[in-house]
Amino acid sequence: MNSKLYDSLKSELGLADDQAKRLANAIEEVVNEKINFSRLEDYAAKHDLTVTRQHLVATKRDIAMMGSSIRVTIYIVALIQFLATTSTLAIIISLLLRHFRP
Repeated sequence: MNSKLYDSLKSELGLADDQAKRLANAIEEVVNEKINFSRLEDYAAKHDLTVTRQHLVATKRDIAMMGSSIRVTIYIVALIQFLATTSTLAIIISLLLRHFRP
């Protein structure tokens, strides 16, 4: 029990010894509960930050893996477009040559 609190309750409020002791103990219990609750909240916040950091690292890794697969997909699409354009030009040139040959 906090003797300063007990003395203050006894002298300032004029409480009897047992009343001052009970009130001082009750106030001390409430304060300790608040302190413990605050510590639990701090722990929970730190745990949440750790979990969030782990998710962020996993997301960055997933984005990096997608980036390389997207790059490969872009190259394949560009190659297909090049082949389609080249074959179209070859067909047009072939048709023109047939048409203008005597």
